[in-house]
Amino acid sequence: MASRREEQQEDIRFRVLRLLTDNPQMSTRDIANAVGISNGAAFYCLSALVEKGLLENYRQNIILL
Repeated sequence: MASRREEQQEDIRFRVLRLLTDNPQMSTRDIANAVGISNGAAFYCLSALVEKGLLENYRQNIILL
């Protein structure tokens, strides 16, 4: 069973992916404002999604795989 924190992180990742599907040119600041997290947390989330292979090249252009 997933902990509450893991569920929240999963929800944030899902919301970020949905935002990027609609607007792949969003900055980390735009993502942070839309999701309600800090800019650093948005960057961390994007890094985690890249590590998992769900995003590629987010520093220049975000490409959904």
